[in-house]
Amino acid sequence: MSSNQNSRLNSAIIRNVVLAVSVVVIAGLGFYFGMHFGERTSYSSSQVRYVGVLVLVVLDAVFGGIRAEIQDMFDIVIFTTGIAVGGLVAVWLLFLGDLFGIDLSLAAVVTFGGRIFQNVSIIRRILIEKIRRAR
Repeated sequence: MSSNQNSRLNSAIIRNVVLAVSVVVIAGLGFYFGMHFGERTSYSSSQVRYVGVLVLVVLDAVFGGIRAEIQDMFDIVIFTTGIAVGGLVAVWLLFLGDLFGIDLSLAAVVTFGGRIFQNVSIIRRILIEKIRRAR
């Protein structure tokens, strides 16, 4: 590998790590300020389930986007529609579950939680491989 290629690879790794850390920090700050300075102090259990599942949808899309960026396959249209369609489907399933008296939020938590962990593990493996190749 030439020095120029090494430099570009290191720059891409640093950019991706900074992107991932920035997303987590911004999400954490948004959560903190929303909970701390929000006008409402109590939420119904159904609201909490819907918001919780939507947060998981967004986190799934964000980590999928980070993974796609690291693999040089990121497409903003796929990312945006992934959030929108995933959110709509998740809310629709929760609504149907509420109509039939079935708690489908657990299914959403398991599904999106599994996808988030899978994306994080793939991101970790890709970054470790890129760092090893750069040495």
